[in-house]
Amino acid sequence: FFPLDKPIPWIMAIVMGLQHAIAMVGGIVTPALLLSGSNELRLSKEETRYLVSAGLIVSGIASLIQVHQLKVGRTGLVVGTGLISVAGTSFTFLPIARSTAAYMMQEDSPRASSHGERTEFSVGTCMVCSLLEVFISIVPQKFLRKLFPQHVAGVCVLLIGVGLTGTGIKYWGGGAFCAEHFAKRKVDYPSSSPCFPPDGRGPRNGQVKLAYGSKEYVTLGMLVFAILVLTEIFGSPFIRNCQVAFALMVGFSIAGLSRQLRFVNLDGVSSAPPFTFLFSKVFPISIYLPSIFPLLICFVITSVESIGDISASAEASQVETQGPVFERRLQGGLLADGLSSLLACLLTSMPTTTMSQNNGVIAMSRCASRRAGYACGVCLILMGSFSKLAALVLAIPDCVLGGMTTFLFSNIILSGIKLIGAALVDRRTRFVVAIAVGVGVGVAISPAWATNALWVREEVRARRNSDDAPTWQLLRDTTILVISSPYCIGTSIALLLNLLLPRD
Repeated sequence: FFPLDKPIPWIMAIVMGLQHAIAMVGGIVTPALLLSGSNELRLSKEETRYLVSAGLIVSGIASLIQVHQLKVGRTGLVVGTGLISVAGTSFTFLPIARSTAAYMMQEDSPRASSHGERTEFSVGTCMVCSLLEVFISIVPQKFLRKLFPQHVAGVCVLLIGVGLTGTGIKYWGGGAFCAEHFAKRKVDYPSSSPCFPPDGRGPRNGQVKLAYGSKEYVTLGMLVFAILVLTEIFGSPFIRNCQVAFALMVGFSIAGLSRQLRFVNLDGVSSAPPFTFLFSKVFPISIYLPSIFPLLICFVITSVESIGDISASAEASQVETQGPVFERRLQGGLLADGLSSLLACLLTSMPTTTMSQNNGVIAMSRCASRRAGYACGVCLILMGSFSKLAALVLAIPDCVLGGMTTFLFSNIILSGIKLIGAALVDRRTRFVVAIAVGVGVGVAISPAWATNALWVREEVRARRNSDDAPTWQLLRDTTILVISSPYCIGTSIALLLNLLLPRD
């Protein structure tokens, strides 16, 4: 076993760091691919390619900050854990980003004119809300756990997984836009297929244009699932730790070998420039007030999750898991998460957080040396700097991506169940969880349950010209975002009941 401060040879460090980087790639690129889709931000191929590259570069920078613990003057605070607590783009923020983008596309929203506006509001609001995690890092952990107990955190994580797994299934069947508009048939698009409207917002499946749920799409996604099962049964420890990226690459290769249907279009790879640099694409920064409350919940959740990830990293690294040194690592890790998320948004990417799958790599490789963490960060930065790699990722068919993300997001559900299961010790806790999960899962199945007639279209238009229009619009938009986001309404209910119900 190579301990934390063991100066292992750099060649060995590069090999170990590459293992960590490969284990992270699938999770880092997925949020950018899903958020830029035809039913969300509707970014161009060049903008999506840039977001993929920026996510890898920012994750590398955030990982270097976590591994290299820095002192903050004479304050007694530190930034970073000093462990191989690598950081990557967080899935926690994906549901509210998708909901915000989808809502702003509606004609009732005054900010639906372009994808640039939807991007600037997402980035700017995340920058402001990331300051909450900076504040949480200096709050005593006992107080945080009392205010936000394990079963409440579990409800939120579970509902995030439920919502995202539904998105994975939609992509598996051919694409999210196709899934959500297939039932409309030709009502909205009388002169074309509902999956491929004339404005070009169809799914990304190469040159293939099939109906949603076609057997070709389902089969390719099922192949990815089969590869995941086979690697779990027959794969080496290294392959099992990297099985998400491995299954995605194999599924992509199989799709590319198709002779009759061109699921993979590599024209974007040949036209992509050799290198990408941060700020080669820029988005204006502004704030979308209705999404502040949901995003604040996201940052609280990532703080609670990071405490668990850092604890697991310390255990895998065979260092203290309690006492002042460990508490210092927790404080540094949370502060690094908050500052890295702020930096990520400034660098035109999404917020970051510590990633748990790398703890398995530490245990498998028996190497906790910080040099491996440094090598991992540099590898991620180099991966993001090559535009050809980002363009190759962008060529992955939606149906292949859906097969992988369904598995990836279902693990988030299991993490929430694990948190809830350990806390179900009395009737009060079970009551809180039952109501919160019931409403949250219901909203995931039918997100428009209370929004279609909450403010009718005629009232919306009438109130826009009134004196209280800005305040009324803010209240309306915030309410719709909260009650149509599964994790947001579920967590709000769990927090409220946890405070109101008397303890046994």
